[in-house]
Amino acid sequence: MAWEEGIAIDLDLEHQQRQLLAEYKNKLTAKGTVLPDPLSVKDGWLTEQQGMPYWPQLYFSDITEYLRHQTPADLYHRVCNEYKEGKAYRYESFFQD
Repeated sequence: MAWEEGIAIDLDLEHQQRQLLAEYKNKLTAKGTVLPDPLSVKDGWLTEQQGMPYWPQLYFSDITEYLRHQTPADLYHRVCNEYKEGKAYRYESFFQD
């Protein structure tokens, strides 16, 4: 476009744009397979309701294990204890009825 308008091309900016495009295309490659660009896919999309059966199961223990590796130990213990306290509170109110 700049060439058509007779505008000088900024080579540094052009180089940066090419690098960003190469990085983007590299991110679309998984295990040697090039995945379709999610910004250009128009057919085959599922609604949230249709796609939910294909979602992986995710448990509280998975989340806390992730947090344990990503955050300080005190946050891990606080989350676990609050969860346990909340469960105990629910069980207590269940037995009182």
